[in-house]
Amino acid sequence: MSNRTIFTPELVNASITIIAPHPDDELIGCLSLIETGRVDTVVYLDVPNEIRRQEARTVCHAFSLHYKEMRIEDILCQGLGPTSDNLLLLPSLLDGHILHRRAHMLGEDKPLVGYYSTRMQDGWVREVYNPEAKRKVLDYYYPSQSSLWQYDHRYFLFEGVIIRCPDPYQS
Repeated sequence: MSNRTIFTPELVNASITIIAPHPDDELIGCLSLIETGRVDTVVYLDVPNEIRRQEARTVCHAFSLHYKEMRIEDILCQGLGPTSDNLLLLPSLLDGHILHRRAHMLGEDKPLVGYYSTRMQDGWVREVYNPEAKRKVLDYYYPSQSSLWQYDHRYFLFEGVIIRCPDPYQS
């Protein structure tokens, strides 16, 4: 089976689950999509402390998202449970962080998967419509991380999602 690329999640008729290596990755990479109401669940892979856990829970509550914490090893052994038929959104392979790259690999055997990024070099990433509003959202929900985007504008200037799914015309 070959894969074809669909550039907008709106063309995919499935619930969407974001795999976020860290709390804040879901908003950094997918805020525009989350705001559409199409995302159902966020699975966090590494929640380093209670402050970050509470921030992530607040985000999920505010956007009516299901909150899950799972380790990559558990996902590989047990799957994602009821979210396994969803469109999975994973970090781009070109992301420099090792946990993001490992998370990307979770999509290798999935029939319906997408990737998110803030790297303009990915080609399918665009400048967000209102970067200052995105920065305010990040500051509001993740105050413990605000130093990240204080001097590095890619956290709120750019985002993009690309979807890979089975080609219905190929067998």
